[in-house]
Amino acid sequence: MGLRSIVVYYCDVGGTHLQPLVNRIVDTLFPKRCVHCGRWGALVCPLCMDSIDYLYEQYCPGCKDSSVLGYTNHGCGRRSYLDQVVSIAWYRGVIRSVITQYKYEPYVTSLIDVLQDLVFRGITDTEVSLWRDVVIVPVPLHPSRQRERGFNQSEEIANLVSERIGRPVCSNLLTRIARTDIQSTIATIARRRKNMVKAFAINPHVEHDSDGKHILLIDDVYTSGSTLQSCARALKKEFRNIQISAFTIARG
Repeated sequence: MGLRSIVVYYCDVGGTHLQPLVNRIVDTLFPKRCVHCGRWGALVCPLCMDSIDYLYEQYCPGCKDSSVLGYTNHGCGRRSYLDQVVSIAWYRGVIRSVITQYKYEPYVTSLIDVLQDLVFRGITDTEVSLWRDVVIVPVPLHPSRQRERGFNQSEEIANLVSERIGRPVCSNLLTRIARTDIQSTIATIARRRKNMVKAFAINPHVEHDSDGKHILLIDDVYTSGSTLQSCARALKKEFRNIQISAFTIARG
């Protein structure tokens, strides 16, 4: 935790009514710098926010070609455990900087406000309608990695999605049973897929009735799709007639 975060934490004991004053004092003593370009004034400056490379179409998780709303049922016939994938922006430039600074040391956890803005902008009313009955399930971290990091970025994003679409988060449906290598450190798609084989399972200590349900998996980035496909495989192996969509902030 940085000095700025420590000051915010201890000043916050006065209650939420003091928070605007606390924020002004902290911003004066510890000015924010843009995590991408370094300009002073905000964690992501207005110029960088305007330069985000948003996705204006979605892609089939099976064949990777463009498909309406990211569904697999556009006729390609490629096998996919995921039925739909929706992402907000390409994983480059500003978005890459935001996710990296939020997810890896030294953590800039205040970027959750930027992610909230992206989620509320990026999930359209169409998706809110399509996902009106979903159960939101974040991709779990291995317990040892979550202890090291102190939080699960996918769970934090899942909570933002829950705010946007008004659906519950079920954080304990899936469990990570293998401590895998970090996907971003693996060069090839084949090795990424192998890294995720049997990495996830249904939590045996929690009772769930997910047969026939619509699950919305949440992760920060979709690149090869190996992580989300592995999660979806574990879910479809356990439950009948289940539909699985996925949402990520970025797509690689």
